[in-house]
Amino acid sequence: MVRTIRAGVFAAALLAVMAGAAPAAMDVPATIDITKVTCGDLVKASPLDRAAVVMFYWGYAAAKAGVTTFRSGTLRSATQKMLDYCDANRSKTIFEAMRALGVKPY
Repeated sequence: MVRTIRAGVFAAALLAVMAGAAPAAMDVPATIDITKVTCGDLVKASPLDRAAVVMFYWGYAAAKAGVTTFRSGTLRSATQKMLDYCDANRSKTIFEAMRALGVKPY
């Protein structure tokens, strides 16, 4: 069964994986459906968690597009636009926010 999780838990899971933490040591679902994380989850997360989650999504989008570089100024601007959009549209998913913005930081 796929469960949705809050952005903070998602960010913690991402950070733990990047740091090499063992999955058994974490209290997170075995499967994370990244299509279900909402803007509301993102807005409620701490600034550090928001940054980690947004960077994950931008990286995911870049990888799907076959892109290997980011433009730092555009990345900063696109991230702020996403956060502003999410603050006003909390029921939307992160992917819906990305599509609505039409901004790509790469």
